[in-house]
Amino acid sequence: MAAVVAALVSPGAGAAAPEGRGPASGTTVTLLTGDRVTLVGGRARVEPGEGRERVRFLQRVDEEGDVHVLPADVAGEVAAGRLDGRLFDVGGWSGPGTTTHAARSRR
Repeated sequence: MAAVVAALVSPGAGAAAPEGRGPASGTTVTLLTGDRVTLVGGRARVEPGEGRERVRFLQRVDEEGDVHVLPADVAGEVAAGRLDGRLFDVGGWSGPGTTTHAARSRR
């Protein structure tokens, strides 16, 4: 069983993906919350959406090397099953040219 890396971080900081795993560096996606996530050197950098500067983000890297970025203010909705956690798997649905959450369908 592979280890999962997780961290609660402030905007701009990030959790590292395992070497050689996950999407290409420089990929940017926009979460449905309006927060923009850029993957840089295996780390996720978060730019909070307008009015969300004080929101904290939980970042983790799963066993497949995908980076997940979950805003703290929606964590309860995900935990309760009212919001699909896969929406925050930025490593799993980001790819070349992907810039928004609506740009590609989930697997």
